[in-house]
Amino acid sequence: VSNGVLRIHGERREEKKEGRRSEFRYGSFTRSFTLPSDVEVDDIKASYDKGILTVRVPRPKPAEEEPKRIAIEK
Repeated sequence: VSNGVLRIHGERREEKKEGRRSEFRYGSFTRSFTLPSDVEVDDIKASYDKGILTVRVPRPKPAEEEPKRIAIEK
């Protein structure tokens, strides 16, 4: 995270050998997300399981606003 932007970068490398033949697949990707200004960067968590990346960005609960009465003028 830098300057309010979460950047995710990954690379994939796969090698498959069958007899005298071998195949290589590889590639990289980058994704960027602008975070809301009220996010606590230190609370962001990431996990990787069975090929799935999960990134959790908790947001603070909004403060409940008191209703405001507006007087009607004549």
